[in-house]
Amino acid sequence: DAGVMCRHTGRFLVLWLTCLPFVIWQELGWFSVPISMVVSFLLFGIEEIGVQIEEPFGILAVEVGGRQSTSAVCMVGLHGSPGLVVSLDAGIRGVVGFCCLQHCVDYL
Repeated sequence: DAGVMCRHTGRFLVLWLTCLPFVIWQELGWFSVPISMVVSFLLFGIEEIGVQIEEPFGILAVEVGGRQSTSAVCMVGLHGSPGLVVSLDAGIRGVVGFCCLQHCVDYL
């Protein structure tokens, strides 16, 4: 599962980067603090790029859930009275569905 791998990688990075300044302290002294910050910024950036490559459309399935709730509301509109139905996820996607007895059309 991609989510488990992302969490494991993130936790490992936090642990490794927390230990980094203590390990390089003898060699670099006070320079270990800014160097650790730069290394942390770069590694977390690379990790985030990897997450975006794995899941280019988002980690959370918000869009899929939005479609399901829109279709559920439209089905209620199909079996109930026809008319304008505002989707449950209108705050997320801004979708208003117009449901009639035969079909449901989403207006963005």
